[in-house]
Amino acid sequence: MLDILDHHGNGGIRGEAPYTTTHINGYENSTYVYRLKETNTTTKKGRVKNGTPGKEGTTTVSGTRIKTYTAKMSNSTYILYKQTEGPWAGRQYMSYGTVARVGCPTTAMATAVSSFSKGVKLTPNDFTDQMNSTGGVVYALRNLGFPCTYHGSIDRSAIIKELKAGYPVIYHVGSSSIFTYSEHWMALIDISSDGKKIYVASGASGSGAGWYSTDTAFYGAIDYITLDH
Repeated sequence: MLDILDHHGNGGIRGEAPYTTTHINGYENSTYVYRLKETNTTTKKGRVKNGTPGKEGTTTVSGTRIKTYTAKMSNSTYILYKQTEGPWAGRQYMSYGTVARVGCPTTAMATAVSSFSKGVKLTPNDFTDQMNSTGGVVYALRNLGFPCTYHGSIDRSAIIKELKAGYPVIYHVGSSSIFTYSEHWMALIDISSDGKKIYVASGASGSGAGWYSTDTAFYGAIDYITLDH
């Protein structure tokens, strides 16, 4: 039986709608109403034109045309899922809203595993099913065949090592990050050869997904998940 304790905030951060943090067997998963920081000074702060440039493309998933990115470091192709683009967008996400509004963990997970042969056919729909059933990111990944490890604090050198070895990292940022006024889950999928730039894949519509300096990518980061290998 899952040990679930819900903490409901009285309001959001910086004018955002209320968000909820759910603690499940020691793993933390935060769901919230996400809104990208929209001014040019925030969305482009720390952005770099490229790191070790990979190849961009498109594919069709569930009738929706979606961008792809082939990482230079690993030569792995990722499907860059968006919360608002696809049949999952309007689905209920747990008890807090739709995937389009609050379901960023589903796109972060689906993007991260899309580079694996057993994950390429999984979509945010599959992870929405799991989140609605189990309530936890770690459980969702494991139940869909991806053993993983939760890390309760950010270890920059360990994350960089994972990325240089060709493995994606799913990570979680807070309100001090440039990506959100509240909290957000994203996938890290590529890194420059010198380790100074990281490709951040965000599922939020209109977000500044792409290459960022490592300092910018890690600023405001809270915790992360690695896929066992």
